[in-house]
Amino acid sequence: MRKFIIFLIVLIMSITVIYAEMIKNLDKPLFGNWNLEQTKVWEISETGKDAFARIGQILIDEDGNLYVHDTKIKKFFVFNKDGLFKKTFGNKGEAPGEIKQHLDSKLYIVEDKLIAKDIDRINYFTKKGKFVNSIRNSFKRNPVIFLDSDEFIFFPFFINTPKDGMGKISRFNLKTGKEFSITRFNLYQGGRHKDESMDITMTEFGVTPTMTTFYDKNSKTLYYGKNDTYTINRVDMNGKKLNSFSLKRKQIKLPEEYKKNLINKSPKSMPKNVVKKLVGSLPDYETYFVHIDIYDELVYIHVPDFNNENRKQIDIFSPEGKYLYKTFVKVPDNSSIKIIENQHYLFKKGYLYMVVEDNDGEIKIIKYKVKLPTYKNRDKK
Repeated sequence: MRKFIIFLIVLIMSITVIYAEMIKNLDKPLFGNWNLEQTKVWEISETGKDAFARIGQILIDEDGNLYVHDTKIKKFFVFNKDGLFKKTFGNKGEAPGEIKQHLDSKLYIVEDKLIAKDIDRINYFTKKGKFVNSIRNSFKRNPVIFLDSDEFIFFPFFINTPKDGMGKISRFNLKTGKEFSITRFNLYQGGRHKDESMDITMTEFGVTPTMTTFYDKNSKTLYYGKNDTYTINRVDMNGKKLNSFSLKRKQIKLPEEYKKNLINKSPKSMPKNVVKKLVGSLPDYETYFVHIDIYDELVYIHVPDFNNENRKQIDIFSPEGKYLYKTFVKVPDNSSIKIIENQHYLFKKGYLYMVVEDNDGEIKIIKYKVKLPTYKNRDKK
């Protein structure tokens, strides 16, 4: 009888620990809506001689310098904190310091370096854009997050889907060549056509379920979630689960014209029957989120919302996972917020940076001063 009581106490304690790890939120923030109080500081629409064509990424460093990747012009651009153009680097090409495939490239700010990934290389630059060196890297290890100059996190999307349909979030060290698996997850199986003549994958931002991650360098932990469910997990870099939280929300149906537009906008080189098959295999609903960020310890979850082109929602959670605030970023009615790098916007030190397109097709980057909530003791209760 005594052994049974001890076992029962241990079982209750275990259930309590498991419950404490998962916070389940209703779709009602504890403190209501938050007003960002956006005030425009400046806007830029050109690089000196070229108008922006297709911005794939923006980054801000600690000094407020802006780095812009235009995948159509095929260059990286640098602006100072006042929006004044400084220089370009990483032109298209195969010489040292050049980028072979800009469409698949991405820039990272790591310590005092800029790191640009290419199809088969990792390129290192100074903060001023001067090329330093490069390291070979397999295209199968596509960096998503750099932990430091030598180590990055990567995981598969849909290419070369394994037979068991499972993917891994892994760490890889460029110096040692060692790989470590952090966690596993189910890969999305739609959006792909494969036969003897072709293997085509279609991914659509906010529609195709994908793994979404964010590395918090302060706590050295990883936030991740596959966005076909509204659940966010947090683990240490050895894969130990620390906590998780979820939000109960009705999934939003895609606008009726959305899939038709995908077919019409598809490349002419792709057979129409294949395009229709690919589009037909995509979900009819938006994903629950598209990006994870952390500001002043609070967790910001970006929501896609295809029905609102000039307004996007952000859900704000405490580090423990309590749903605290709902807020919105906005642009004028004659403009739309452009989708870049799986996010709509970027916050940095009390400022908001957004890529915007007006009704005339002009693409701009706008910097706003904003008021962000802070992590207070009341939020820890």
